[in-house]
Amino acid sequence: MLRALGLGSRLDGLGFQNDQLIFHNETGRTLAEVPVGGVTVMRGAVSRMIREAAEDQGVRFEFGASLSSLTAEDSGVSAHFADGTTAAGSSLVGADGIHSRTRYSHFPDAPKPTYTGIINLGGVVQTDLEPTGRAMHMVFGRRGFFGYAVRPGGETYWFSNFAQKKEPSRGLLMNATSDSYRQQLLDVHQNDPQEVTRILQALSGPIGAWPVYDILSLPSWHRGIVCLMGDAAHAVGPHVGQGASLALEDAFVRLLGSGEGLAA
Repeated sequence: MLRALGLGSRLDGLGFQNDQLIFHNETGRTLAEVPVGGVTVMRGAVSRMIREAAEDQGVRFEFGASLSSLTAEDSGVSAHFADGTTAAGSSLVGADGIHSRTRYSHFPDAPKPTYTGIINLGGVVQTDLEPTGRAMHMVFGRRGFFGYAVRPGGETYWFSNFAQKKEPSRGLLMNATSDSYRQQLLDVHQNDPQEVTRILQALSGPIGAWPVYDILSLPSWHRGIVCLMGDAAHAVGPHVGQGASLALEDAFVRLLGSGEGLAA
């Protein structure tokens, strides 16, 4: 999708080539090696790159406004924000995530997000592990699933999925730190391969942490001049980058060449 939009070269330096997934069991034994082909890159870096490319084309962005509701008529749509301001356009695209205010406001009969019982944590940490080349390792641990890739300079990308029956409160994990989760992660991955333990012992500073949700298929992704896309329309677990990948496909297939409107 990025190449089709003429943005492929902007990925240079943002991530690393990832051509293979190597799966292990809890003892470290290799179960399978799967060719994938592609680039592993932080989502924030991709988002920033796309935004900067849009700004180069004259697209204007406004930040810090939280959508409350919207009003749509045949003549146009108005978005109402928590700070009392409004914005108007000929159409509106709600690309505002799993807890989409666009969906709640304009698609009241849409399915609600369902907590899957899985917590996802991850980040980047410096380790002294051997580089993994162009492969990412995936470990089916005894109590959780763990993935990692080590770059030549020791920069180690990692993530962990583990079960938590109770759904966390909204925003509870937003400011997660390694201190608050290190011991829990070490307990979850106790007796898993030693590479996992060494990565977790090296944690410091903030980490990414969020509950994983799914949402049932919506009867329709649009209603009149209001459309949903990305996780707002069809959220799936954040595995193999599918959330970001599907959102890019939505934008390319459904919006390329469309007229002016609002994007929430």
